[in-house]
Amino acid sequence: SWPDIATVWADVLFQSGAEVMRAGADTAIVKCSIRIRARADLDTGVRVLFQSKVYDVKSALPDNSDRRFIFLVCESTS
Repeated sequence: SWPDIATVWADVLFQSGAEVMRAGADTAIVKCSIRIRARADLDTGVRVLFQSKVYDVKSALPDNSDRRFIFLVCESTS
């Protein structure tokens, strides 16, 4: 069970999708970048729920053009 940290505004940009073979079955990998207001409580141990799909946070990067925001680089498999 994952506890909720917060519900926030986000700008989501889907970067790529790929089909890979895992254990003999086709698996879709979806990668996206999620821009939110900067928070101190986010790291690679959290997950994001967006439009009923769960994304694992792979990295949290500051927005160099506007330090008020952070980019979450995320990935989901299905």
